[in-house]
Amino acid sequence: MSGYLENYGAGEERRNRIVLWSVLGILAVLVLSTLLYFQFRFYSEEKRVQSFLAAVRAKDFDKAYEIWGCTAQQPCRDYAMNKFMEDWGPTGTSAGLVNGELNYVEPCGVGLIYTIETPGRQPLLLYTSKIDPTLGYSPWAICPEKGVSGITIRKVGLFIKRLIHGEQAQ
Repeated sequence: MSGYLENYGAGEERRNRIVLWSVLGILAVLVLSTLLYFQFRFYSEEKRVQSFLAAVRAKDFDKAYEIWGCTAQQPCRDYAMNKFMEDWGPTGTSAGLVNGELNYVEPCGVGLIYTIETPGRQPLLLYTSKIDPTLGYSPWAICPEKGVSGITIRKVGLFIKRLIHGEQAQ
């Protein structure tokens, strides 16, 4: 009879260890999935903006105009190629901004607002839609849907970024 109760509870310890490692594994997968989602949720749209800026830097204006959503055969109704060249060409008003850094991406409705900052110049604001793969100037500096809370969160984020990178606050 002495051997009858010797292994009492041994199976429960093993089961508890299996449950603990299973729960920890599931939590690790959830955390990793969440981090990857937030890292890559705007990947294709950001690639489009980067491709546009690279095309303008390389002076491949036909490709840049195509990424913008227009072509020489099908020009945009309100943004013809000659106007595009006035803005983005070698002597264009926005040409110097393409060497800036893509600093901030803000979701806004079905699209994204990109802030490209170049030292000593006003930021360039571009907008791209997740539905329509065209690119354009952003009509807003800060997404109007977010109201005061969105403005506050953005300003706090930019302030922290400037603190980390040692830049002067404007």
